[in-house]
Amino acid sequence: TKKLAGVSDSVAIAKIERIYHQELKQHPKDKLLLKLWKYCLYDSLGHADLVDSVCTELLPEASNIHHKKAADIYVYMGNKEFNADQYETGISLFHKGLQIAKKHKDVSTISMILKEIGVAYRKLDDLKNAEKYLIEALFYAYKSKDELQIGNVYLALGNALREKKDLKNASACFEKSLAIGKRINNARLLAGNYNNLGLIEDSKKQYANALTYFKKAV
Repeated sequence: TKKLAGVSDSVAIAKIERIYHQELKQHPKDKLLLKLWKYCLYDSLGHADLVDSVCTELLPEASNIHHKKAADIYVYMGNKEFNADQYETGISLFHKGLQIAKKHKDVSTISMILKEIGVAYRKLDDLKNAEKYLIEALFYAYKSKDELQIGNVYLALGNALREKKDLKNASACFEKSLAIGKRINNARLLAGNYNNLGLIEDSKKQYANALTYFKKAV
């Protein structure tokens, strides 16, 4: 990507395509890996339409790519289904990505996918499975030592527990996520956790406390 820095989108795309076809001509057996390389470059450059095109093309053969980044194809397509409210299809794709991530012992990706599965189950009102997958996601998040990921999982777990009416444990999750948000100065974690703590206080009719949290969330 360094060689593509500072060039126009059209020039960058042309360079990527040229290199892809040159390498494909020399190494035809590496076609799937080369397509995966294209996906990674387009993703890093923010070309959403091209990312979508490559992922759609790769999906039927993603399980044959012997590289940990192949999990990203399933995650991308799973999120696409998730955003279209097709949660069960999304979960199925996430599980395929999870198999690849576990095979490569990629703890960060494992945690991220488990979180997505947990959130999808929450959307389906299957809070038992949501909690199960989010707790497992938290385990791998700690193994990855990625504070942002840990904070995101605590936030997601807190939401599942709040919907289960387990307000005590939900609050504990939000407080832990909030502490991480303060430590790493992450605006999304700060706003999300203050808002959720406000919702909990509001449900307990502690309106003054809720208002304090809501103001901090803004």
